[in-house]
Amino acid sequence: MTRLAHGPRAPWPLGRVHWLGVLTLYRRELMRYLRWWFEFIAQPLLTTGLFVTIFHFAIGPDADTPAGRTAFQFLLPGLMIYAILMQGASSTLYGLIFDKIEGALSDILMPPLTPGEFIAGFLLSALTSAAISGLIVMPIVGLAGAGLPIAPGTLLTFAVLGATMLALAGIIVSMIAKKWDQTEAFVAFGLTPMVFLSGVFAPIGQLPPPLPTLIGLNPLHYVVDGFRAGYVGVHENPLWLNLLVAAGVTLVLLAITARMLARGTGFRA
Repeated sequence: MTRLAHGPRAPWPLGRVHWLGVLTLYRRELMRYLRWWFEFIAQPLLTTGLFVTIFHFAIGPDADTPAGRTAFQFLLPGLMIYAILMQGASSTLYGLIFDKIEGALSDILMPPLTPGEFIAGFLLSALTSAAISGLIVMPIVGLAGAGLPIAPGTLLTFAVLGATMLALAGIIVSMIAKKWDQTEAFVAFGLTPMVFLSGVFAPIGQLPPPLPTLIGLNPLHYVVDGFRAGYVGVHENPLWLNLLVAAGVTLVLLAITARMLARGTGFRA
């Protein structure tokens, strides 16, 4: 099978949508996530808790001064969006590559889903799991000093864009990869450096060259900066620029994913 859908249906149908198929795919992927609930709850809790503890002691005596509290508050939203981004990517990446390598891909290729419907089912699942991860770490971030978001709408917008961006990247990589080693190479040498070098932990203006220039080329930086603006009101770029870059990259990845799915790239039986 070289295509996800049977017949001449367009990748993005304007009329009839196979809602049952989309919801079934969404439920299938979400239940995969919930089946390993302890791992997905414990991991963001442990990771965020360790980061909060380490950075609190790293700031040292300045942690109780106005400057120290400001630095710590700058850091805390970064930890929350870090958990959201990593979960958004892993939801689609590991789910699809597992089905592909273990021979279970036919379960999602057999139903008459268009590429658009296929993407919708996986994105809904990825966004749900990313939201759960964000809600899990939010109490730690809030109690550590960040409080409640000052602009929930802005925060939600960039959280959705970031999780969607990395969920689409996960689909693309899972289509290209042929074995687990290639998937792990993407996580180790692509995803993790991009997330760490996005301004999650420090203002890019305080970093030595050429790091500010490199981070400025990283689309995740604009997601992180916009998310931080929604949480504590601090941002390094104009919000319109953050939104433009984040939305633009997401749309490009969406178009690439739809095209690859329509061609059956990496999913040929």
